Amino acid sequence: MEYKDVELRQLKAVHVELPSVPNFRDISMVDQAICDTGLSLLADEVPDSEEVEIKKGMIFDTLEHLKYFLKDYAVRFHRPYYVSHSNKNKRTVLCKNGCQWGLWARR
Repeated sequence: MEYKDVELRQLKAVHVELPSVPNFRDISMVDQAICDTGLSLLADEVPDSEEVEIKKGMIFDTLEHLKYFLKDYAVRFHRPYYVSHSNKNKRTVLCKNGCQWGLWARR
């Protein structure tokens, strides 16, 4: 995959530097690859993920821990989800693929 002339002009117009070797072809530093999950928790705040199933009555210390658990669950079991309702008292999370699981969380 190469950049087209139009794309190159657009990238230069917004001052984006292009590497001399495209990222998808340069494997010289593959042993230093890092997977960034995008989760904002600090290393000492990561909750234990020993519990892998969603069960009634689960308690999370913070909203961030609940979000971390849901993201971990979605990746482990290939269950994409969406938040159908959210306010300060109640959150409703449902399966994106129409499967039968859902989660209702409250403070």
